[in-house]
Amino acid sequence: MKNLHAEKLNRLCLEYEERMQLLKLNVADHESSERQKLQKLEKEIAIMREEFEAVPKKKPAKAKVMVTTEENEEEEYITDSSDGTDEEGEDDDDEDNDPEWKQTPLFRRIKKLRDENTARLFH
Repeated sequence: MKNLHAEKLNRLCLEYEERMQLLKLNVADHESSERQKLQKLEKEIAIMREEFEAVPKKKPAKAKVMVTTEENEEEEYITDSSDGTDEEGEDDDDEDNDPEWKQTPLFRRIKKLRDENTARLFH
């Protein structure tokens, strides 16, 4: 009886070791395929980055918009076709000096965060 139990235990241990070896091989194969995919993506990113850097950067063109008023007079406006971001940052200075803007809760929150961040930088 004791002998049968020992044989069964040995057989189960061998099966366990065989399964563990198969799992390790599968994991190694999976990791190598993942590494190959990652290397391929890194190469594609490098190529795209080189292409992007080779393209000259242009400022967005300004579009002319014709507006008709009630008197049927056409007025020409030049609009900026950018996404609304200010590259030079001039509007930020104007907003900080606007007394109505300073009275808004959003301005107070932004000011508080700015003050906290500057305090952290200098301590």
